[in-house]
Amino acid sequence: MHHVYYEQELLDLRTELDFHPDLTVILRVQQIQDIYIHICEIAAYLGIGLDGTFTKDEILKLCKTFTNLLYVKRTSNIL
Repeated sequence: MHHVYYEQELLDLRTELDFHPDLTVILRVQQIQDIYIHICEIAAYLGIGLDGTFTKDEILKLCKTFTNLLYVKRTSNIL
């Protein structure tokens, strides 16, 4: 038996996405369900341009940044 565990940064981002139904719709209608396409869509949603090649650690850092920005976006709408 082989277990695959997801990094905490990915799990946190997935949890935060539940609070952004408009972004979730964008991600759901993608023909190719790929994490890298989703990261590009999330970046576009946040107004961030991505260009280059990223390592796994850089992708995880992006996920953490996106989670924080989405949280701020969500909580600033409440205030």
